Amino acid sequence: MKILDTLTVISLSLLLAACGGKGLDLPLQTGQGSETYNVSLAKAAKDMTEENAQDFTWAVSDLSIDMLNQKYPNATPRSIIRGEAKSVRDRAPKRIAELEAIKPKYDAMLADIAKLTMGDIEFAMERDFHGLQPTVRANVANNSRLPVSQLQWRASLFLDDAKAPVATANLTDSYNNDFRGSGFLGGQAKIEAGGLPPGGAAKRSFHIGFVTADANWTTLEIQHAKVRRVVLEPVPESVKDYGGHFYLDGAPYAALEQVKNALAKAEKLSTY
Repeated sequence: MKILDTLTVISLSLLLAACGGKGLDLPLQTGQGSETYNVSLAKAAKDMTEENAQDFTWAVSDLSIDMLNQKYPNATPRSIIRGEAKSVRDRAPKRIAELEAIKPKYDAMLADIAKLTMGDIEFAMERDFHGLQPTVRANVANNSRLPVSQLQWRASLFLDDAKAPVATANLTDSYNNDFRGSGFLGGQAKIEAGGLPPGGAAKRSFHIGFVTADANWTTLEIQHAKVRRVVLEPVPESVKDYGGHFYLDGAPYAALEQVKNALAKAEKLSTY
């Protein structure tokens, strides 16, 4: 550190000591740039508990130094925590109500997506030039009201009587080019359009992994198991309509959880 920088830090420390208070009650220098602010924060942090420091970090997590100075000029960490906690308590109920209002629409979509099912599931480990190739074959049935162009299935492999899977993978299932028919000598034959419509069904086959397969699905434990059972479940966030749009785009679930957690935290911090 340069001599000038050292003298600056010492001067700032003496200035802060003269301001009175410590820890949560030490005024922070918010209007003189990041270096001065960081020096004042470091001095305050020395007398904070770990919980105090975490609560302060939560309070300023979405505030720049300029915003902090605008809202809480030279305020103490305690005042900032109180102010941000109150702000969340004031705003969160309205936001929660807005998110809850659109939730039923997506709840209905989730219920429909659950009606995309796989039956007659078979698991095999076939050998080719590249070694063992784990393969899943199944029949998909769209018992929902949703036309589907693409989705992913969460594949879970269970061995013998085990309750937990030994391997999992997300399998992409696309119907965008799933048509039959061809032209003859340049002529146009009848071509069936792709897509998985409501009430539709199709046979599917999935190779797990790339050229050399997914090693997690070909372990010796799997090879020697007497019973190998695969469960396939749709990944709700992956399901697309015929326009290639995600059905759950704009779903409020993550935001709702985030706001509720923030409100719970703010309520807890109301005692500061």
